[in-house]
Amino acid sequence: MIKDTMDNFKKIFNLSNWYLGIWLLFLLFPLTAAWPFNSPIKFVGLCLIILFIFDYYEVYVSSRSAVWLLLEILLVVAIGILNMAPYMIMFPAWQIGFVISKRWFGTLYASHLLSYFVIVAYILFVHKTFAAEDWEMTIIYGLIACLAPLASRSIKEHQEESTQISQSNQRLTRQVKQDERERIARDLHDTLGQSFSMISIKTDFAKKILLKDPEKLDLVNQQLNEIADTSRHDLQLVRDIVADLRSETLSSVLINASENLKTAHIRLLTQNEAQTSDWPASVQHVFAACFAETVTNIIRHSKATRCLVDFERADQHYRVKIFDDGVGFNTTATRLTAHGLVGIHERLVKVGGQADIQSDKRGTNVVLTLPSQGAL
Repeated sequence: MIKDTMDNFKKIFNLSNWYLGIWLLFLLFPLTAAWPFNSPIKFVGLCLIILFIFDYYEVYVSSRSAVWLLLEILLVVAIGILNMAPYMIMFPAWQIGFVISKRWFGTLYASHLLSYFVIVAYILFVHKTFAAEDWEMTIIYGLIACLAPLASRSIKEHQEESTQISQSNQRLTRQVKQDERERIARDLHDTLGQSFSMISIKTDFAKKILLKDPEKLDLVNQQLNEIADTSRHDLQLVRDIVADLRSETLSSVLINASENLKTAHIRLLTQNEAQTSDWPASVQHVFAACFAETVTNIIRHSKATRCLVDFERADQHYRVKIFDDGVGFNTTATRLTAHGLVGIHERLVKVGGQADIQSDKRGTNVVLTLPSQGAL
């Protein structure tokens, strides 16, 4: 049991969770006020502070348990009254928002506010040591008592939403991968499975001919030629499947581009991105290669802060517009190869598309266009 307790202490007060324990430095104030512990009241104050430290520890170990938080609020009232320390409300103020149960949050929040008013009322009306200059700090502590639980609750809900989104994305990614594996399995079964069955049948047939009538070599040769043709067709089919798997989509390129631009402190904004999922794979493959090259140029040369990408689908063409707010360059004086732009032109022209590049001191605008039919 002692070992488990020490492990929990290490878990809370390690370097990564130092901010959880640093608040305990505020306990130096009531400890200093109670020193030396030469009276029963001061000794009780010391015991309350020690009990508070263990309760504070249990709150984090039990993931902000409502019971331990209620005990902490009671201890805050006792220590606050005994040492005239309204600042003690800062301890539970931040923790209350992270309590798991929404029902308990309201109860703890009300109890927390009541505890602060009890401490202030005792100092003001019973102990009567409340000076005029103390009102400023009292108002500040009151604002902390009111707003800190709401702020921490908002942070907790935001963290939960972010976690849910991340988990949903992970589940979606796993499902997409599973769907892709199933699609590949169906393609292989529907195409190669039938071809291999036919090869096996023709091979068995050729063997039977050789065993029963070795003189019918023409028929055997015909079967072998058909087997060879089918094998070559299947080989090309496998190559096409592999090529299709290796080709990048706009979505995958956008994910990598977003990370790279973020590293370069450039914000990526897109419009109509969702519609690209319905674009043909051949179109996406060409645009993906051109877009990746354009992003590389933006990171290396533009000194931009934003990159805007607009996707457009019309009856006669597909179009991707890429704009950055960088320093631009002289399109007439700069060689295309200097910025790798020749590769973009060649890819698009090869399939009947075109690239329009305009640049000035306000930034660079790249428009990539591919035909809807014909060349692709």
